Amino acid sequence: MAKTCSIENCNYPVWSKNLCKYHSPRTPLKKSNKPIKKINEKGKLLKERKKQYTEKQFELFLEIWGEREHYCFETGKYLGEECLSIFFHHCLFKSKYPQYALNKENIVLLHGDIHSQVHVDDSKTPKVREYTKKLREQYGIN
Repeated sequence: MAKTCSIENCNYPVWSKNLCKYHSPRTPLKKSNKPIKKINEKGKLLKERKKQYTEKQFELFLEIWGEREHYCFETGKYLGEECLSIFFHHCLFKSKYPQYALNKENIVLLHGDIHSQVHVDDSKTPKVREYTKKLREQYGIN
């Protein structure tokens, strides 16, 4: 049988130094001497640009959501009535092709699981892969 806590009327098993985890002394968190980093003007400007870009992107998403039927491009599965950012996939990735990031043609609606799958292994999503290939040809991207 396991040892019990040495505190009177406590029947919890021993955790450390004959005490249970509820009666063991806790070590307080250490305070950092590191000062809080202040954002310089350039950082503030970049933060503001990113905020504006995100707002434009979400406006575009809402516009697309209003124009298109709410079905997954790959599977045809119904996406529901709530507009979630996970449903919007950039066929030509934003990081590689920022010039096409806010282009409606470059965005398809995908179910969340399918969207994740595209980023892991696009060979399992043939419709998206074919559409991306078509966009690459259209824009002259190798």
